Amino acid sequence: MDGEWETHHKFFHENRKLLAEVEDLENRARRRDILVDDEALFDFYDRRIGPEVVSGRHFDSWWKKVRRDEPDLLNFEKSMLINDPAKLVSAQDYPDTWRHGELALHLSYQFEPGADADGVTVHIPLAVLNQVGAQGFDWQVPGLRKDVVAALIRSLPKVWRRNFVPAPDVAAAVVAAIDPSDGELVAAVEDELARLTGIRVPVDAWDLSKVPDHLRVTFRVVDRKRTVAEGKDLNVLKERLRKRMREEMSGGTDSPERAGLRTFEAVPKVYERRRGGHVVKAFPALTDERDSVAVRLYDTEAEQQRAMAEGTPGGWCC
Repeated sequence: MDGEWETHHKFFHENRKLLAEVEDLENRARRRDILVDDEALFDFYDRRIGPEVVSGRHFDSWWKKVRRDEPDLLNFEKSMLINDPAKLVSAQDYPDTWRHGELALHLSYQFEPGADADGVTVHIPLAVLNQVGAQGFDWQVPGLRKDVVAALIRSLPKVWRRNFVPAPDVAAAVVAAIDPSDGELVAAVEDELARLTGIRVPVDAWDLSKVPDHLRVTFRVVDRKRTVAEGKDLNVLKERLRKRMREEMSGGTDSPERAGLRTFEAVPKVYERRRGGHVVKAFPALTDERDSVAVRLYDTEAEQQRAMAEGTPGGWCC
């Protein structure tokens, strides 16, 4: 029953699915003590399967009779697969998606210390990359947030760090009182530490480079399920992929982009089109091209407004 048995029996495949779910929870929580050991699984089957079963053929014959009256006899329950000390670990703290405005971005988890993508990875379709900002990702998923705050406290010089020990306990108290609606994580931690202890840490005392890589979100840009680029700095990735983002935004047949214009025309404030199940969004603006103007698409509203101010005599005019 260690996974090498090849069988068509439904209970066995349902049990393997539950085992995979708990193994996945271990990866998310970065623990190897959640799933019960093989002995516990052996005991489960041993207590239920008759002593006359000594081979696969014997089992098939035995199970054909028993399952008529007890069809769920050999089905695992998820609770029995989780060790008691780990039962407070909640799958809700390690979600499958990250809500970012109107976007729902897929999350994956890897527990492989030393690997580039060790930890949490957010998958961003290239088509919507310009709509994703770095704000909010510093908070991590709820299940790892306490570890992030503890790592931030440990990053402080000793003169400040000694006021907040033990770091895990202080981090737990801080995390219980703050949430992403409070703005940037470091600022929220500063405010809560000041409230708890009366001591305010100066902004320049934090050393974010000391936060372990596995506690920093990895951004993976994908296009048609293939990885285009990935890294820890979203802004660096967006700059590297700026040309490809522009191609994504301007590829529609109804694109408002125009060149060689001699007179001003109304420009829509937002251009949207659907691509691969995603809404591509760009921001058109009249753009000064010396002897004429053009309508170009920009990644953000801020870029749109700068271009519009330079491309029209009175700024936004339409």
